[in-house]
Amino acid sequence: MIVVKATARIKPEQRERAVAAALTMAEATEAEPGNISYTFSADLADPNVFHLFEEWEDEEALVAHFGLPHMAEFVTALGDVLDGAMPTTKYVVASHGPL
Repeated sequence: MIVVKATARIKPEQRERAVAAALTMAEATEAEPGNISYTFSADLADPNVFHLFEEWEDEEALVAHFGLPHMAEFVTALGDVLDGAMPTTKYVVASHGPL
């Protein structure tokens, strides 16, 4: 399993556009083969910070995701709404289960 975590600071005046882009992206991505979950959330302390949590069955599914049209559209939207970098980390998980 692959887990991806990203954090994005959004320009306050672009928040509505960022929310719309995130919702569109999540809906399209959740329909992809190999996607387990794709969730955006707003930070409780700062509503202009979004967190993204993704789960993928394998590396191949994640790589395929990057080549899809909705990913290209999302990257274009990010260029307009981001306020700085979007640090992203990929985790390769050997096992998982309930805590």
